[in-house]
Amino acid sequence: KAAKEKARLAAIAKRDREKREKEEKEKKEKLEAEKRAKEEKERKAKEIRIQKEKERKERIAKEKAEKEAKEKAEKEAKAQQAKERIRKQKEAFEKKEKERLEREQKEKQAKADKEARLKASRERQEKLKKEKEDKAKKEREEKAAKEKKERQERLAKEKAEKEAKAKAAAAKQAQAQAQAKAKQEAEAKAKRDKEAKEAAERKAKQEAEEKAKREAAEKERLERERQQKQKLEQER
Repeated sequence: KAAKEKARLAAIAKRDREKREKEEKEKKEKLEAEKRAKEEKERKAKEIRIQKEKERKERIAKEKAEKEAKEKAEKEAKAQQAKERIRKQKEAFEKKEKERLEREQKEKQAKADKEARLKASRERQEKLKKEKEDKAKKEREEKAAKEKKERQERLAKEKAEKEAKAKAAAAKQAQAQAQAKAKQEAEAKAKRDKEAKEAAERKAKQEAEEKAKREAAEKERLERERQQKQKLEQER
């Protein structure tokens, strides 16, 4: 009877021990499952944060590129407007200068014509006066007066021709100087345009290279994070 009671108590103790071990095992498995669930939740949260950060950076890069493109377009438009304004100012100046030269030439010609008419009028008056005063000596001095008249007319003609040639030469020289100045300004403008274009191309190339470097660096950083995350997952 004592042995039977001992066996019963041993069975009860064994059953209790197995029950406790089972409960501890289930509790341990539950804790491990909760730990894994927590780690999975944290991993997903981290992936979401990484994805949001990536999207944020991409959005910032896109906004920056759009802003730069807009600023570049506005700058080019302003430069074009400035060029057009300078061209119009130059054309207006050239037109005004041409009109001024033509006006001066007309005024000089009108003055010369007036002086010629006054001179001719004075000569006619002097001639009439002389003829009146020298009427008594007309026959004796007729030959000398005729020669003097021819000589005066020849000299007047030569002087008028000389003045006309000088005026034509001055006008030609002024026109040549204006053409040379216009050519020089056109060459200077072409040079400035070429330098501005080359500078813009260099700047665009540099910006593209810098953008490519930033994208490559960002890609490399993301790849390192991905590998590090993969390594951590493997270790877990």
